[in-house]
Amino acid sequence: MEIREPEIHAEEILKVDDGDFTPDNVCLVNGCGTGIGRATAIAAAANNLMTVGLDVKAEEGQATQKMARDMGGQMIFVKTPLALNQIPAQAEQRGMTPEAVVSEVMMGRSRIKEMMTPVDVANLFIFGFSHFAKYLVGGDLLFDGGMVLTY
Repeated sequence: MEIREPEIHAEEILKVDDGDFTPDNVCLVNGCGTGIGRATAIAAAANNLMTVGLDVKAEEGQATQKMARDMGGQMIFVKTPLALNQIPAQAEQRGMTPEAVVSEVMMGRSRIKEMMTPVDVANLFIFGFSHFAKYLVGGDLLFDGGMVLTY
């Protein structure tokens, strides 16, 4: 099993027509160098938000900045020690392979046995930031592949 980051394509990003999505409003994204952080930073920038990306890895953060700008967005990158490589760190801590971390720890009891893509998660954030989510004022929204069932 190869664990690699999926590519991000403009047509996958949720574009929201929201008057508050302007460069005057800032979206701060921690861990912007890879994964969900990268996808969220790119999606926010593509939705006309001034995006500030934070990551410990300058090269990866700068690559995200370029991707965001290539999609027409505005992004500033700041190197900061706020993000680390999670799957390999969990594997080492638990004494298991990275593949086992994904299948046994992250997917565990989930009914859907595949990970959400980073863009899927970013699109949920974009929706939540928008005026379409005005009734999201607290509580939990579960996007967990059916791991928790509530009736």
